[in-house]
Amino acid sequence: RKWTPTSVSELYIYLGIVIYMGINPQASIKSYWIQSYELAPTHWISKYMGQTRFEQLDRFVYLTTPYQDFASTFGRIWEVSEYIRACCSRYWTLGRHLCVDESIVRFTGRSNEIVTIKTKPTPTGYKIW
Repeated sequence: RKWTPTSVSELYIYLGIVIYMGINPQASIKSYWIQSYELAPTHWISKYMGQTRFEQLDRFVYLTTPYQDFASTFGRIWEVSEYIRACCSRYWTLGRHLCVDESIVRFTGRSNEIVTIKTKPTPTGYKIW
């Protein structure tokens, strides 16, 4: 499919879809647009952006200058992450009782961010909290 220029509003929609996908994980990206049977969940994202356009933006959108060296694996998205964190802090008020739990998501491939804690039920993977 031929590339068409994007706009600021389309990039906001793209980022909203990425956040939605992080909150509501599915087996594949295609499943967010499937509406072939009545028991399938209907996702609102198909009203705002088609699957092909999302895949184009997902492939070609960079949040930093390409080929820039970073000290951390997550350095590429650090500024965007800090902006989102600041907005969340401004618009979301914590309750009185808060518990933050940590876990390890199993991963045995190659990555610099893998941790191994032998006493955990899942000893090797990504540590999240």
